[in-house]
Amino acid sequence: MRRRLLAAAALVAGLALVVGVGTAGAAENDRFADVRAKVAQASVLVDDAVAAAAAGDRERAYDLARTAYLDHFELAEVPLRLRDPNLVLDLEFKFAELRNGIRDGDSLARVRSDAACAYS
Repeated sequence: MRRRLLAAAALVAGLALVVGVGTAGAAENDRFADVRAKVAQASVLVDDAVAAAAAGDRERAYDLARTAYLDHFELAEVPLRLRDPNLVLDLEFKFAELRNGIRDGDSLARVRSDAACAYS
């Protein structure tokens, strides 16, 4: 599970780079403000899911991971696919792996510290 959680955390962090300001013009940055906000909230919820899983609350962890995807990331997918369709597809699979790992009871040893390292 640690590998699944780290992969999801690292990819959500990587996705933030895809929707970052970068070399885009001001108009495009304004259009992507909502996308960036959705990705940022998904990232926070992934962190919360990891913390809940590490605390032994798998049901809450699963709900948080599902919410991160369905209520936030999924809403940002369409515009992100235009920028990097392969990364978006990878993230969809990583979110599924995260939820499945939490649900299936994979080992949670050192998940919190490893997930924090993935964002640094």
